[in-house]
Amino acid sequence: IASRGAMALHLADIALTRARLFQDRAALAQARALIEQHGYGRRLPELEDAEAAAANWPAIPAIPANAAPTIPVKPPSAPIAAERPTVAAQVEPVAPTPVGSRDGATAAPLHSPTSRGVSAMHLDHLPKKREGLQPVAGSQQPDRDLDLILVHGLGGDAFTTWMADPERMETFWPAWLGVDRPRLGIWTLGYAANASGWKAESMALADRGTQLLDQMETEGLGERPLVFVTHSLGGIVAKQVLRHAVSFGVPRWRRIAEQTRGIAFIATPHSGANLASFAEFASAVFRTNEQVKELASHDARLRELHTWFRGFYAEQCLNCRTWCERREVRPEIPWLGVKLPKGILVVDATSAEPGLPGEVAIPLDEDHISICKPASRDAQLYKGLLRWLDNCLQVVAVEASTPASPAPTAQHKAPEDEAAATVEAASLPAGAPGTGAIAIWQEKLAFLLEQEAITADVSQKFQIRKGVEECQAKLRELGGEA
Repeated sequence: IASRGAMALHLADIALTRARLFQDRAALAQARALIEQHGYGRRLPELEDAEAAAANWPAIPAIPANAAPTIPVKPPSAPIAAERPTVAAQVEPVAPTPVGSRDGATAAPLHSPTSRGVSAMHLDHLPKKREGLQPVAGSQQPDRDLDLILVHGLGGDAFTTWMADPERMETFWPAWLGVDRPRLGIWTLGYAANASGWKAESMALADRGTQLLDQMETEGLGERPLVFVTHSLGGIVAKQVLRHAVSFGVPRWRRIAEQTRGIAFIATPHSGANLASFAEFASAVFRTNEQVKELASHDARLRELHTWFRGFYAEQCLNCRTWCERREVRPEIPWLGVKLPKGILVVDATSAEPGLPGEVAIPLDEDHISICKPASRDAQLYKGLLRWLDNCLQVVAVEASTPASPAPTAQHKAPEDEAAATVEAASLPAGAPGTGAIAIWQEKLAFLLEQEAITADVSQKFQIRKGVEECQAKLRELGGEA
């Protein structure tokens, strides 16, 4: 880093941030010296804004007179983040207290997965490559039943997001899934999702969805049923991927949407996160990027995207599960010595609630960072995911053994009951009113009519109207009321 001159830029950023937070004229002067010395013209507008604001700062510096004006920087004692990420590399939106070291709490023991005779991912260190689709287990099985894609959130990456301890590869629980459910093909999807604009220029949500959709298609995903497991922003990204797959008119992409059987949402802000309340502080420390801005509470684009997803959920008869946090994150900035006095519930219950028929957000006694890091196979989240995956696998098995039906139904029963429902519907007379096949199509019609009434998007209304007409035609064919 130092050989490229980036360390000087880092010091300038620290000095400028300290100056703004603590009204420190000495730090402001140091920032100007570094910026001018190394020619960082991109920082000049922010520097000049801070200097203009300094005219209203108190005459006495905020730092005691006997304090050293320079900013101490501790030399790194470990490899840089690309090789061994720190807690700050995986936080959302900034680094919290490490998992297991909450105030007054005792760390939960971390249990290593036991070998069950199936080879999963064997790594003794974190891979340097964190972006794109990374195979975890079962990806080379030609006869696998289901593909699973993990999508991390803001500030995370393809690996440490899913690890209770980033220094112990045995806590990477997606590898446990490869042992416990060997019929799965498992990938973890990485993409640039830094919370800070200082770290990287971030891609807008719509463009990110297109990029990841193409990566998935390139790797052959969509050739068999698939599900997503998502954390935070990852749930929004997955919904955007599916929307592009449906609306862009590219057949090879649409196949991904058609093969999707479910999504697990872990602390996903369907209607916006409380990052908006954090924005004023974050803007002083970070140049919050496009992804952070798109998570602003009650953002209209998030609401519109989720309205579309509700229609897609009904059309595809998806199997979804939702978990939400109940603990606050208490962010801190180690290199500034700043810790917020009040915690932040990043995704509250209202935002996490999916508003899907038959689905309710399950609260867990975790914060926004730890919720996706089960410490053992006994954790509620891990056992819940296994149960959900078993349901998805059962539905896939029923589909494989049943002749193709005209269209999926919108009756969102528990997937473990769907096989029995299929047998029950087939055994009833075709025209039995209010029961069997007619009841299923009537419920689907009622749901689609409700969605049509509340949907504002023209393209989505068109898709829902097609579903309504299909339901009405099927009901007339069965002799029921349309």
